[in-house]
Amino acid sequence: MHQPIITGSGVFTPPSVITNDELVVSFNAFVDRFNAAHEEDIALGDITAKTHSNADFIRDANRFALSSRNDERKRGFGNRFLQFAMIS
Repeated sequence: MHQPIITGSGVFTPPSVITNDELVVSFNAFVDRFNAAHEEDIALGDITAKTHSNADFIRDANRFALSSRNDERKRGFGNRFLQFAMIS
């Protein structure tokens, strides 16, 4: 028989958060600065120009990452520390 164990309770809420839209504005500003600073190399084909992002991309990337993480947990790869401890 399995014995349930309470390993934590509550919800952690960080004091500061950044929204996807804020992240996109910041990233796109970086892209503009990078492309401007490397304009000559980009024109010569030595460097690939960076492209702008959008909130939809970030949302989809988060969903993909979370679904991949859940798939790993289902296969037993969710807790890397536990795996290492079991091998050691």
